[in-house]
Amino acid sequence: MAVCDKCGKYMDDGETVCRSCGSAAKGAANFGNFDFNKTFNDFMNTSDSTGEFDESDVKGNYGAAVLAYLPLLFVITLLVASGSKFAKFHANQGIVLFIFEIVLGAAVGVVKIVFGVVPGIGGMLAWIVGVVAGLFTFLLIAAGVINAANGRAKRLPVIGGIDILS
Repeated sequence: MAVCDKCGKYMDDGETVCRSCGSAAKGAANFGNFDFNKTFNDFMNTSDSTGEFDESDVKGNYGAAVLAYLPLLFVITLLVASGSKFAKFHANQGIVLFIFEIVLGAAVGVVKIVFGVVPGIGGMLAWIVGVVAGLFTFLLIAAGVINAANGRAKRLPVIGGIDILS
C-alpha cells in the first residue's frame, strides 16, 4: 500500500492521485517515510568516471567489459582487451565482485551451519540469508553488466571502491 508523499495518507494500489489532498502519486513503493525508489537510486548512484576514458576505447571494448562481471570471465577480459583502460576498469570491478562472492558464500555457509541446527526457525533463517545474499550478488552483477554494456565506467555499490588492478 502506498502512502502520499504530501499528506501521509494511505492510498490504494494503483491510485495515481491522493483522495485526501489531490497530489499526484509517484507510483513508488513508499512505506510511511521510506521511499524504496529513492533508496534504491541512492544505493546505485556511485561514482562515474566514464569521462576519463577514450571514446574509441569504450566503443571497442564494452563487450569485453561486460564479460568481466560473470564469474571468472574477468580473466578473458584481461586477455582479450589487455590494452584497454576501460576493460581494465571493469575487470577490476569483476575481480572485486568475484572475491566478494567467495567471502559472502563462505559467510552464508557458516550461517547455514550455525542456524541450520536450530530446530524450527533455524533452517528457514539460514535459507533466507542465502536468498538475500544471492539476490544482492545478482544485483551487483546486473549493475556491472548494465553499466559496461552502456559504455559507463561506474563503480559497483558497496564494494566498487576497491582497486586491485593498477
